[in-house]
Amino acid sequence: MRVKCSCGSKGAIRNSKKESHDLSALYCQCLDVNCGMTWVSHLTYSHTLKKPLKPFKERNEPT
Repeated sequence: MRVKCSCGSKGAIRNSKKESHDLSALYCQCLDVNCGMTWVSHLTYSHTLKKPLKPFKERNEPT
């Protein structure tokens, strides 16, 4: 996944934190040494385009 800083330069995801089953916080940093901005973006699950061919385990099922 690519991220871009508001200055127009490339950014990097330095860390992530799962906030819920469908939401993660992405901790990003600008790669331009003259900028150095840091920010948090959120990544969320939206919807399925094609169902899987094999069944998947529910969250509460034991592995």
